[in-house]
Amino acid sequence: MAETNNRMEDWLNLINAEAEGDLEEIERSTTVPEIKEVIALLRELSADEEVQKEADDREKFLNDAASVSGDAKREE
Repeated sequence: MAETNNRMEDWLNLINAEAEGDLEEIERSTTVPEIKEVIALLRELSADEEVQKEADDREKFLNDAASVSGDAKREE
């Protein structure tokens, strides 16, 4: 059961990773090959300028939508 908990903890750590340093730590400590594959894919995608622009545009859209929603709630 300990291995299952470690696998789950590794996945949760990956989901919550915020910086390259977090990914490096997870990559060093995990024994789950799929997690290492996902980390490699994340690095590949973040190196792609087109994908990065799409991510930045999506983040801006979400921030703008949240701002509009917050403004609408304050006006009620």
